Amino acid sequence: MVRSEIMTGHHSNINGQFIIEENPIIMDQFCKSESIGVALYTVPDRILVKANQKYLDDLEFPYNKKRKSFGKRIEVINPSWKNETIQRSWHEAVHSQTVVSITEYENINFDGDITYWDSVLTPILVAGQTRYVYCSTVEVTDRVIYRKHIEEENKKLAAQAEQLRQVCEGMDDALLILNKDGTFNYFNEHAKKLNGIPENKEGDCLVHSIYYDENGKEMSKVETPCSRVLSGEIIKNVIIRSEKNADFTEYYNLNGYPIYDTNGELAYGILCFRDVTEQYKIEQEIKKKKDQLEAIFDTMSDLLMVTDKYGNIISKNYEARKNTYQISEYENIEDEFEKILYFDEYNNPVPLEEMPHKRVLRGEKVNNFKFIVKQADQDVFIDANASPVFDEEGNIDLVVVCCRNITDLKEKELEIIKRNNQLHYSNIKLNIALESVGAGIYHYDLMKNEQTWSSKMYELYGIDSSRIISADFKKLPIINEDREKLEVILENAYKNHIEFLSAEFRINNINSGIVWVKSTGKIIYDDEGNPKEIIGINFDITEQKSIEEKLLSVEREKYDALKASMKLKDEFLYLITHEFKTPLSVISSALQTMDLVCKNKMPEKADKYIITIKQNINRQIRLVNNLLDITRINSGNIKLNNGIYDIVFLTKSIVQSIQPIANQKGVLVNFSTMVDRKEISIDEEKFERILLNLLSNALKFTPSNKSINVKLNIEKYRNKNMACISVQDEGIGIPKDKQSYIFERFGQVNTSLSRQAEGTGIGLHLVNLFVNIMNGEITLDSEEGKGSTFTVKIPVKKMNDFEDGLNLNAENYIPGDNRLIKTMSIELSDIYL
Repeated sequence: MVRSEIMTGHHSNINGQFIIEENPIIMDQFCKSESIGVALYTVPDRILVKANQKYLDDLEFPYNKKRKSFGKRIEVINPSWKNETIQRSWHEAVHSQTVVSITEYENINFDGDITYWDSVLTPILVAGQTRYVYCSTVEVTDRVIYRKHIEEENKKLAAQAEQLRQVCEGMDDALLILNKDGTFNYFNEHAKKLNGIPENKEGDCLVHSIYYDENGKEMSKVETPCSRVLSGEIIKNVIIRSEKNADFTEYYNLNGYPIYDTNGELAYGILCFRDVTEQYKIEQEIKKKKDQLEAIFDTMSDLLMVTDKYGNIISKNYEARKNTYQISEYENIEDEFEKILYFDEYNNPVPLEEMPHKRVLRGEKVNNFKFIVKQADQDVFIDANASPVFDEEGNIDLVVVCCRNITDLKEKELEIIKRNNQLHYSNIKLNIALESVGAGIYHYDLMKNEQTWSSKMYELYGIDSSRIISADFKKLPIINEDREKLEVILENAYKNHIEFLSAEFRINNINSGIVWVKSTGKIIYDDEGNPKEIIGINFDITEQKSIEEKLLSVEREKYDALKASMKLKDEFLYLITHEFKTPLSVISSALQTMDLVCKNKMPEKADKYIITIKQNINRQIRLVNNLLDITRINSGNIKLNNGIYDIVFLTKSIVQSIQPIANQKGVLVNFSTMVDRKEISIDEEKFERILLNLLSNALKFTPSNKSINVKLNIEKYRNKNMACISVQDEGIGIPKDKQSYIFERFGQVNTSLSRQAEGTGIGLHLVNLFVNIMNGEITLDSEEGKGSTFTVKIPVKKMNDFEDGLNLNAENYIPGDNRLIKTMSIELSDIYL
């Protein structure tokens, strides 16, 4: 019998003593319990003195009766006393005088049945000594058995779950289990690695990427497989494209199923997918190549058919489908061929067994088999090719037959033969005509290294006509210098695929001496672009060259005479200009003396005339200096006196020197630079002249309340470091059609200017000459009505690039010295305030 036992205890204690004899009502109440068994044992002899029927019912016969059990020891009436746990708990309750609970202890009854009990042992004290033990018991066998059953089932479920987890983790596919709210319930390691899913990530498992369907349309979130499964849809073999960034694209094949609970409501969504990127790309590539092949197959102008080993047609291209004399309604290739008569190129009948379709079915490969199909209105020429395709065992698997209509080609071939005949007779006539005008014809076969000449060619070169002519230039009597030029011309022509050639060269003719030849020809290239032959004509131009030489000698004499005349003119101009400079210097000195000696003695009106005289003297000195420098430069007698100067400091000083005149005119002059200091080798006097001339022009043409901007930068120009100085004004500008000759001598723009903008027109010409001898460059950017910008670029030489003899210890440039003031007065003398 299976039973369980729970023990609980209740007692009354008066002054530490439990009086059973005086409280029979309390024990009677305890014994009335029908849910638990209660009993009272004496201590220390463990004799049962009181028990309810529930307790007795759980004892074995005959001790389930009061008369048989009362007064008996516990180990006699209750087999559970053999349990060590019961004995240990009894002794603990007696000696510790505390309540002891025993849970789910095992009991083996007289029949050998196992039961489980819960018991409570409560000691009852009399005079401080344990006199009784009150036992309450309840059988819990069903509960323990059920619990153990549940535990076993849980172990089985856990084992099954572990097996399922291992199966899921061992899957090649990625597996996701989603809660109905979109959060992750489970995902295997493959899914985590494949899609980069972090743990505890909420929402759609694929929402962190951009997805496209198989047709390339971007999916919204509700269109993604996760959302579709969680909405109750079953998806099978859906291909999507994932783009996590511009350089990372993957393709997935997905299957998904919704899972419902017992109430029919969605509980989970299962999504299984695998990375098919490589497979998809391969399939797409195969599809692309298949489409390309089909497109090529269908767009071929040739008639193309594919049959099996029995001749049954598998496929045919568009040309085969539409062609009237080939397969249209027949299933087998032999059916069509047997309906037509065939002839060879000489109009002899061709036996059917010799036709390509018969031969290829016997395993023979047929190349360029030509035959004729006779139609009502014309003969159709066909060029056929056929190839068998063998399987791994060497048996015919497929047959490919290709037929090309070459009727037009044949007609053109006949036409070409006819034209070649005509051309042959034309060439004979042309040779006769060229021979009559002294021209020779040559033909170089570069592939065979052979050369063919007309008779006139032998005469030009002074070579016996019986000799075989080589295509090698080195074996021909061409002057060495000219031969090298010819080789360069030919090499360049071959390299750049030039067709037509023209050259002049000299021949050392053993009969007539040096002969000048003009050669023209055409290079013919093969399909791969390699030169294969040259055809051309040679003319004797010796007499023409003699005449040209005589004319050239006459022109050379004229040039020498003109050069001498120009030199004489420059010398005369230099002399006259120099003669002008002497009295101007005397007048200037006299004016300086008057300033020093008579300045306070002259009336105010005389001072004004003196100023006018000074300005005009400076204008004349400027003109004389410019003319002298131009003649020096033209004669090559001018030299650069270079020193090492800080170009930034030098430019800024020159700009500052014109500020007083600019202020008087009401013009603002600005200077800006991107570098603080840059030492270069430069002729500072000529640089002053260049910059002051540009500033003078800017001041002339810039009205009041406008500005002039001077900028200096070090820039890379034509792979050289250059100091770039630009002078930008807000003046009248220069028309586009006048800008081309603004730097020429006397190149003055013809506009309606006031007197304050007059000039000789040689200043910018001299500036250009100065810049050129400094190996620099000057440019102009101007728009009429908006001003002009002149930019001077001067090379920046490194210290180790300075030429020998350069004065490395040149004195520091002083912007306020008398020489600069005098130079400024002369260069700005054309400005009227």
